Amino acid sequence: MINLLPTDIKEQIAYAKRNAILMRYIWLAVIVFMALAAIFASSNWYLGKRISEAESRTKDKQAQLLSYTGLQSKVKLANQRISSLKALQTNQAKLSAVLKELAAHTPAGAYITNITLTGDDSKPVGIVATANSYNDAVALRDALASSPRVSEVDIATVSQVSGKFNIQLNLGFKPGQAK
Repeated sequence: MINLLPTDIKEQIAYAKRNAILMRYIWLAVIVFMALAAIFASSNWYLGKRISEAESRTKDKQAQLLSYTGLQSKVKLANQRISSLKALQTNQAKLSAVLKELAAHTPAGAYITNITLTGDDSKPVGIVATANSYNDAVALRDALASSPRVSEVDIATVSQVSGKFNIQLNLGFKPGQAK
C-alpha cells in the first residue's frame, strides 16, 4: 500500500503505534507486578498463619510438658516408694521357707504346736511340740538338728500329759538362716 500522507502525520502514526505497544507493555508490567504483589501478599499471609499455628502448638506442647512435671514428680515419688518396698521385700524374713523346712524335718509321731519366729538368727527360737512317745520327742530333736539351717537344738522341758509328751525346744539358727 502506498502511503501518501505527509511526513508529519506518518511520524505521528509511527509514534502512535509505538505508544500503543509501549502502553501494552506497561499494562502487562502492571498486571505482572500486581500478580506478584498478590502472590507475595498471600504467601506472607499464609506463612504468618502457619507461624501462628506453630507457635500455638508450641505453647500447647509447653503447657502439656508443664503438666507432666507434676506427673513426673509423682512418678519419682512412686519410684522411690517402689524402691523402698523392694528393699523391704529383699530384707524381709521369709519365714514361710523356715516353716516349710521345719515341717519337712518333723518326723511322724511328733508335731509342732507352737513356734515363735522372729527372723532374728541371733536369738533362740522357742518351739512347743507334742509327740506320741519319748522316742518320738528325741527323734524330733535329732531331726530338727539335722536341718541345714539349724546350728543347735536343746530340749528345755519334757512333760507327759494323757499319754502324750509335750516338749519345749530351744532352737538356734545358723547366721542368716532365720529368714
